[in-house]
Amino acid sequence: MLVNKSLSASLILLFFLPGASSALVVDIQGVRLAPKAPAEMCVDIGGDYRGVRIEADRPGQVPRICYNFVRQNSVSIANATFVAKPPAKQEVVIKFEHEFPPGINGKIMARAKLQGFFATGSGVGVPTGDKLRLEAFFSQGGSDDAIATPLEFVVGDQMDSALLDYSVKKQYLAAGSRTLKGVLKIEFTEAGHKLAFPERCVVSLDTGSTLEDKLDTFEVLDEDDEAPESPGTGLSKADAAPTASDELENELPPLPELKPDAGAAPTAPMGTLGD
Repeated sequence: MLVNKSLSASLILLFFLPGASSALVVDIQGVRLAPKAPAEMCVDIGGDYRGVRIEADRPGQVPRICYNFVRQNSVSIANATFVAKPPAKQEVVIKFEHEFPPGINGKIMARAKLQGFFATGSGVGVPTGDKLRLEAFFSQGGSDDAIATPLEFVVGDQMDSALLDYSVKKQYLAAGSRTLKGVLKIEFTEAGHKLAFPERCVVSLDTGSTLEDKLDTFEVLDEDDEAPESPGTGLSKADAAPTASDELENELPPLPELKPDAGAAPTAPMGTLGD
């Protein structure tokens, strides 16, 4: 019997940052997942679902979806390998989102990033025809806005065509709470095919501003719009997002040390979706 697990407020985060909630919403193939404890910022997604098995990308790791708000707002998938289960050619859907309290305000940058690769079960040959679609949204005041045109990716005949390295960004003016959302859809052509997101290579939606962003005259608001400039609305140097490598290093909370006999990653808690 499947047991519904409600999403609980993070008491520790509320203590340190009033208004910050742990409303991390994760849905995999219609199964809703929640953190195991109020203070946790991650959901263990390892286990079997309809059409897919999710494994750690290497021993000692746990496949997980996490949120972060320390230096930027972000929701990420990390340390995960998705393995196709029969029957093949069915769509696998992973949804995740988190609402963040007011924080980084003014002119900000929302991003969608994805790095990984498709592979056959044996590692020999190319999983031609495997597909991926990524939709990323920035939401404020209940209105969703696509950060970019959805990524539509199809593996071709050449090995390099199975490699993913995708990054887009869009500028906004933010004031108040905001929500970051991602929808990842995968379709494998054969059972045993894999989609891997190696360690610290994640699907990420974050807000921030880098020097490159500030100098980039091509990534601006609509040409006819002028962002208002007033004292206190810009980001300070301390608020600036780190470089890509630093950002990924600091993206996720540290994992607890696993005991030698811990075995495989536990099956994710499962529950039914409400109407």
